[in-house]
Amino acid sequence: MKLKRTPILLVISLFALASCVSNQSSSSSIDISSSFDSSQSSSSLAEGSSSSNESSSSSNQDSSYSNSGSSLDSSGSSSSSSSSSSSSSSSSSSSSSSSSSSSSSSSSSSSSSSSSSSSSASSSSSSSSSSSASSSGSSSSNSGSSSNNDGGYKLSEEARQYWSSVNLDGTIYGSSFRESLYKVMNSKSTATNSYKALNKILAKSDPSPNGGVHPFYRAPNEKSSGWNKEHVWPNSRGAGERSGYAGTDPQVIRPTNTSDNSSRSNYMYNEVPAGTKVTASTGWDPASFGYEAARGESARIIFYAATRYYGESTASAGGSSHGSNPLELTENIKESSSEHTMGKLSRLLEWNAKYPVSSSEIYRNDYLAKEGYARNPFIDCPDLANFIWTADSALGGIKSNNYMRTVAYAPNYNLYS
Repeated sequence: MKLKRTPILLVISLFALASCVSNQSSSSSIDISSSFDSSQSSSSLAEGSSSSNESSSSSNQDSSYSNSGSSLDSSGSSSSSSSSSSSSSSSSSSSSSSSSSSSSSSSSSSSSSSSSSSSSASSSSSSSSSSSASSSGSSSSNSGSSSNNDGGYKLSEEARQYWSSVNLDGTIYGSSFRESLYKVMNSKSTATNSYKALNKILAKSDPSPNGGVHPFYRAPNEKSSGWNKEHVWPNSRGAGERSGYAGTDPQVIRPTNTSDNSSRSNYMYNEVPAGTKVTASTGWDPASFGYEAARGESARIIFYAATRYYGESTASAGGSSHGSNPLELTENIKESSSEHTMGKLSRLLEWNAKYPVSSSEIYRNDYLAKEGYARNPFIDCPDLANFIWTADSALGGIKSNNYMRTVAYAPNYNLYS
């Protein structure tokens, strides 16, 4: 990573630093932890999230996967216990609408830098305002300790190599940061496949601990009795179904129960109160089937798609996609599918911070990377979405100044013990 000694580092040192991690090489077990000042960790999320929701945000988290050496524990026991504390988003306007464009669009699109943790690493934040996060604990020979070169994030050697050209010190932000991630993802993605071939790929990337295939949007221990392919970024909103586009990327397509797929339709994501009739105006809630953590998982997939295919024409995406607009994020969930936008941006940022990365997300991210697909940097380090976007609609959703990690955006994860 490149070290930039800029004034922003002095500012960053005033805030608690978040640790973002991913899985490492085989035979190492994952240990991801990050804590903040107790006064920070109690702050509430934006967009009217209730405190009761926040305190239980990860109680339904994936507990059925063991991520040691990228293997799945078929017994359904978890090597990790997840506990997420609340984070707050910047203020957002639900009436803000962003237009779709390739690089300077006012709608937001997500990108995250991949970081993975070494085994048994832990980090804590001092209650002193001038202290930065320190890491301690034993680690395997493949672990990488935190340094200023990576902006204070703890990264494994694998992640350091994968994202070595990306500057994480906060001085690169907005569209420039998204482009830097796009270049790495595009250059290191070597696998391509047909839409039909996804059937075999997803059967391996999304196994249920109880046998068969795990259906997206459902609790981790469930298995599907009959599934089809869900475009997390909808087919008609630019994903398409032709090779080389988001609609054939297994990082974007997930297996779902057939009826669940129909229920979602091509609606944008939003938090929808129980009992509300779902329409294009309300959006659709990934937690509709009781698995609340699906909100965070959905957000990170949307961020991935908007970054991996940043600025690329969708003219030949096929399927039910029409037009050529590139994939972008928006705050306006009523935008036409031909705009090729997805949202609701402020909700996605909120969910990304509120719901910790699950071990099943880490498993499939590592598996697909080994198969030649781009890593999802938001799974490796969720905080990086905030280098690019902001929930402040007055800024058009795109970050316009140096990124400073504060409790307003830094996910307080404490994922694994």
